[in-house]
Amino acid sequence: MGDTEHSWPDSDGIEAFTDADDIKFDGRDLILTGYFEDTHANLVSTIDAFYAAIAAFTGLVALVTPYGTYQVYLKNGVGNKYKGGNFTDLNIVFREPVVSFTGTAGIGSGVTNYGIDTFDFLTDFEIQITDFLGSYNLPNMKGFDQVQYELASFTLTKFETKDLIVRGYCNDLTKIPNLYALLASSGERILHLKFDKARNCYVKDGCSFEWIKSGKGLIEIKFRLI
Repeated sequence: MGDTEHSWPDSDGIEAFTDADDIKFDGRDLILTGYFEDTHANLVSTIDAFYAAIAAFTGLVALVTPYGTYQVYLKNGVGNKYKGGNFTDLNIVFREPVVSFTGTAGIGSGVTNYGIDTFDFLTDFEIQITDFLGSYNLPNMKGFDQVQYELASFTLTKFETKDLIVRGYCNDLTKIPNLYALLASSGERILHLKFDKARNCYVKDGCSFEWIKSGKGLIEIKFRLI
């Protein structure tokens, strides 16, 4: 959160702020999806009782999951759609204002195809990379500066940096705290992608998970090249 970089007009790319004192983290949204199931006669009263319990929250509460316990508050209302029969869909957005990093990066096993620094996505974090976007793009230009030299003039052009998105499938969510510890550490990271060169970067917008079920889920990490 806050200023994470500066773009100097007379040089390509950006200067990333990756010292320990510069790194500050925002909160995060935790989205819980599920369904209500009850007899048709009791379905509405069951939902009302659930809403009454949520309305009684007066501060942070513990959201207990198989993957950890998080101190959260209700960010928005609760989405609930009748699906017919005895079922309704449920969608709740919680906010975790302070995120704790409990993992340890440790020592990497060495990169085979895809990895960060010396850590292999598959071996160290059980992440199977399925796609990466933006690596081969040419960044946008910062602008044009007209320079006069004697009777001739020419234009200096500098380029912005570019974002790179890595997507994959995590087979073991218990490894993710260790990945977070690596991404949250100070300094630049070196990203290794198969069919691409090693690239210096930092994690600008964190990473996100979705479709979490049975200890597995889809992951997306947004890197910014330096």
